Amino acid sequence: MHVEEFTDIIEAISREKQIKGWSGRKKEAIIAGDYEELVKLPFDKLRVTVFTHRVTKKTAGLE
Repeated sequence: MHVEEFTDIIEAISREKQIKGWSGRKKEAIIAGDYEELVKLPFDKLRVTVFTHRVTKKTAGLE
């Protein structure tokens, strides 16, 4: 299991969307805490999309 804590809901949702777009190998590496393996794996196409997509309270369904 992998857990991260956020004080800002928008940051938490952005991070969740980022991880959902990762490959299975990257998800396995982060769950195992294998950060050395995680940085070796290639960037996913969705990662670029997540960072360029601005999450707001409205798009997160909080308004």
